Amino acid sequence: MNNRKLKLALTVALMNAGNSNLIQAIKELVSGFKEAGAYLGQQLIRKNLLNMDTENQRYAIRFENCTVDVELIANRHNRNQYIRGFQIR
Repeated sequence: MNNRKLKLALTVALMNAGNSNLIQAIKELVSGFKEAGAYLGQQLIRKNLLNMDTENQRYAIRFENCTVDVELIANRHNRNQYIRGFQIR
């Protein structure tokens, strides 16, 4: 699988995605790559409260041939999400 191509496409898509429902945007984009395989599910790995309004969340989005680990900052009141980083393994 061409991780470099997938990482670049995912970076550009997330820059243009806005700030809501980023997990769904990642799922849709990676599903478009044949090399990734079928979507298997997602799992919340960790959730830490940063302050009264924001929390740090880490998800593992699994596909047949890869997993995308995503760390994001989420506002609990208005549901805005901001990507802190991601890794494809």
